Amino acid sequence: MQVSILQHRSLLRDFVRRDLATKFRGSVLGSIWMVVTPILTLVVYFFVFSVVFKARWSNGTAGSSESALVLFSGLITYTFFSECFLRAPMLMRENPNFIKKVVFPLEILPLAITLSALVNAAIGYGLLLVFFLIFVGLPPLTAIALPVVLLPMFFAVLGVAYLLSSLGVYLPDMKLAVPPIAMALMYLSPIFYPLEMVPKVLRPMVGWNPFTPVLENVRHVFFFGSWPDWTGLAIQVAVSLLFLRVCYWFFMKTKKGFPDVL
Repeated sequence: MQVSILQHRSLLRDFVRRDLATKFRGSVLGSIWMVVTPILTLVVYFFVFSVVFKARWSNGTAGSSESALVLFSGLITYTFFSECFLRAPMLMRENPNFIKKVVFPLEILPLAITLSALVNAAIGYGLLLVFFLIFVGLPPLTAIALPVVLLPMFFAVLGVAYLLSSLGVYLPDMKLAVPPIAMALMYLSPIFYPLEMVPKVLRPMVGWNPFTPVLENVRHVFFFGSWPDWTGLAIQVAVSLLFLRVCYWFFMKTKKGFPDVL
């Protein structure tokens, strides 16, 4: 995998740029929407969840501004996943011309949309830092661990992109199946509520959600000033890398049949 990506890194870079540009093609503001959209999202969620529902986190988030930022961090993290999850099933079907070219490295397409989503997420986290500095102050020292705690999610999301982009070729109904799954995962993840609010009987179900440890780690290092469980994090990285490896292998095996199906 590494050899293939390195060989085509310039092509990958071009595809990431093209993917980012395509999202705002024809708009007046262009790429400025990458900043405007998360700001508007933060305003809406601040009003709905912090003003109307008065959501609070018990781990030191006393003010409504900080609670809104906690919500925002969860939403940024989930959006990174959902963008790839929703696009992957139709990725190959939307690019049939590349499939017919024998020499074209199809494996860069799932990576390109994942990196494109990562750029959007990075902008969101940058805005999160700016708003935190304005409304709360300096984040704790543990915030420097944020990129590290996000590593398992990046590898897992990339694996999902490879898996679904392959399955979407052979199973067209995948494009109809993923939206309700994405919605269910969003509400079954502690994005809009603290994990402590979930009834103890149902808490194990939310705890087994693969997003839960990532969301909890993000909030603990950025807001609550506690370092992650390094052993647990290492296990998450190892499992996500294994998952990515299996999904990549599956993609490479099944891509040989893409031209026959499409």
